[in-house]
Amino acid sequence: MRTLYAAPLLALAWATACSTPRSMARSWGSKVVGTGISQKTVQAMDVPFRVTVWAGDNQRVTPDAALAAAEAEIQRVATMVSPTHRLSELRQVNLEAPRKPSVVSPEFFSLLTQAKAMWERSSGNFRVTRAEGDGAPMVDEGAELDLTLDDRLHTVRFKDFQTRLDLHGIARGYAAQKAAEKLGALGLGGFSISVGGFLAAAGEALQDPRLMCLENPRRKGTCGARIEAMDPARVLYLGTAGRDGGVVLS
Repeated sequence: MRTLYAAPLLALAWATACSTPRSMARSWGSKVVGTGISQKTVQAMDVPFRVTVWAGDNQRVTPDAALAAAEAEIQRVATMVSPTHRLSELRQVNLEAPRKPSVVSPEFFSLLTQAKAMWERSSGNFRVTRAEGDGAPMVDEGAELDLTLDDRLHTVRFKDFQTRLDLHGIARGYAAQKAAEKLGALGLGGFSISVGGFLAAAGEALQDPRLMCLENPRRKGTCGARIEAMDPARVLYLGTAGRDGGVVLS
C-alpha cells in the first residue's frame, strides 16, 4: 500500500491510487467506533458535518461538551454566511452592497479576501458571486470579479445591482476549520471533522484508516493509499478542488 504525505494546511485529495495486494479493507461510510470515541452529526449549510472526538488524558471538557462546542462553532459560521438569517453578514452585504459600501466584521472581511484570492488563483472558476435569480456563477473564466473590498474601512461594494455573494464553496471548509481550532484547544486525544470533500483531523484521528485512506479506484471499498501528515502535531486539513469549492482554508 502506498503512503502519501500531505501538508498540514492546504492539500488536495489525490484521485488516483495504485492497487496492491496489501490494500486494507474499509467500511466506507460506517461509524468510527472504539473506546473513548464519541460522534455527532451537525446539519448546517444544507450538508451534514460529521464530528468525532477521541478522549485524552489532558482533556478539559467531557466528550459531549467538546461535540457541543464544535457544533456551536459550525452553526456560528453557518449563521454568518446564511442568505436568509436576520443576523447573517452575507445577507447584510447582499442587501446593502449593490447600493453602497457595506461595513462587515474583520472575520467576514478576511473570509471575503480569501475567497477573492481563490477566485483569482482559479482563473474565475471558484464561485464567489452570482447574478440575482441565476443559480450559475455570475463570472466566467477571465472575467472581472464584481467585488470591491476596502482594507481600511472593512467595506464591501458591488458595481452591478444584480450581484450577490455566494460563499457556499468556501464557507463549509471554513466552518470545519473554525470548529477544529475550537477542539484543538480542549486537550482531546484527537478529533476529526468531515463535510463533503473536506476533512480536518488531529491526534488519534490521524491513525484511523477510515479517515486517512484514499479509496482504490480499481477495487472499491479498499484502501489504495494511506495519507500521513508531515507534522502530526498540527491539524491536518484535506480538501478536493472544484468549481463550487473544495478547498480548506489555512
